[in-house]
Amino acid sequence: MMKEFLPHNISFKGELFERACERIEQASWFDEEWICKTGIWPDSNAPKGVALKLLKPHWSNDVQDRIGNASGIFFSIWTDETSPRILRYNIHAFKLRELKGYKLESRKFAEAFRTSFSKLHQEWPNLRTDFGPQTLMEGFQERPADALENTIVEWSSRFPPLADLIDALLKTKKT
Repeated sequence: MMKEFLPHNISFKGELFERACERIEQASWFDEEWICKTGIWPDSNAPKGVALKLLKPHWSNDVQDRIGNASGIFFSIWTDETSPRILRYNIHAFKLRELKGYKLESRKFAEAFRTSFSKLHQEWPNLRTDFGPQTLMEGFQERPADALENTIVEWSSRFPPLADLIDALLKTKKT
């Protein structure tokens, strides 16, 4: 039996994000290179939210058994208790100088990503790229409660071309 969707019900949303992750893991593009994880975020006093993150192991030095990331590159989709029907997404690039196996400069990486990404940006709703080097892109879209899971899966399916772009940029800076 499906629980009634309540905007403030974070545990229900956690289940919704977990189901979306399970569906993503069954997608034809998802293979052993990928990690899909979900969880409640953040662990502080900020508004609680639920997030799904997609990344490849070589994009991060972090242990991948928790939702938080201290370093690396990852794509995330989330919603929080202050705006429960708004799905947000972004690509973060944290502490790239510390990423093992690469010689990276965050600002240069962000500039190169955004230049390459400019050809693909029309696929993403309410997109912005005018952030510092830690947020490569970010956007949002208001969605009805019954469309959240499908939207998460749909947005995730748009990510592989961006992953190819990220891998190509990383390849040029491999040590």
